[in-house]
Amino acid sequence: FILCCCTLGLSLKHAACEFERILMLPGDCYDDKGKLFDYFDVFKKFFNTIVRIDHDHDVNPFNYVKIFAFEQTQYSRLMFIEPYSIINDDQLDIYFEEFEEKDIPMAPHDDNYAISPEVMIIKPNQNVVMELFNNTYGKEQRVEGDDFIQVMDTALKRWNDIENETDKDMWFANIKQEEVIDGDANETFVVAYFSDSNPWQYKNDDKYDGNCTAVEVWMETAKKLIEDHPELGIIVNPEILKIIAPEITEQREAAMNRYDNNNELQQQFM
Repeated sequence: FILCCCTLGLSLKHAACEFERILMLPGDCYDDKGKLFDYFDVFKKFFNTIVRIDHDHDVNPFNYVKIFAFEQTQYSRLMFIEPYSIINDDQLDIYFEEFEEKDIPMAPHDDNYAISPEVMIIKPNQNVVMELFNNTYGKEQRVEGDDFIQVMDTALKRWNDIENETDKDMWFANIKQEEVIDGDANETFVVAYFSDSNPWQYKNDDKYDGNCTAVEVWMETAKKLIEDHPELGIIVNPEILKIIAPEITEQREAAMNRYDNNNELQQQFM
């Protein structure tokens, strides 16, 4: 989660996104005094604003986090992007400004014309929040998959499609493992979402041919992230780091081995 959020944040910075970048974090990212844990401070390098939300991911589906975007009524409009996403267009600000008020809310639609709320352009609205809360957090059973989409549809009444008027093959790419492994996910895009696996897992699959644009853009961005912010090496699983930046990992391991060997020599002569 930390790595994906930071990679998306860096991706937005690379895309020259000048709008305020907001990250919503659940309460377990904070200590008893309400202070963000120190190892999450890295988020502040990529996001202008950190918003605490009342979400318990041990109890509730991660999908519910989307609801809190509608609660940010200090903004007239928002573009919500799932953290497990990547940007591949430097015109995102322009697209966001050009969406007409009458067309909002907007979201990509799949082949069955169901919305893909992994990316949404919305107007925050407290009435919508209450309806969404009542039909998700307010239910005893978890609301997931198509049922969650139905809740979103009912609360918003209508969704307009985000049409692709860019020089990319598609505005939104929903990346799926089967299509990546089969070599059927090489289109260019504005925003891509990794729906059923992490990008480094695609990259590490022996069947992967290296031709998925989304995976390659994500890996390149993540490698740059790790090069520029070595503190992430302490937080992120070292096995993941080896996939993303093997040269950097090898250099660090060699340095640590030299340090350990020097310590052993010092102890021998003490």
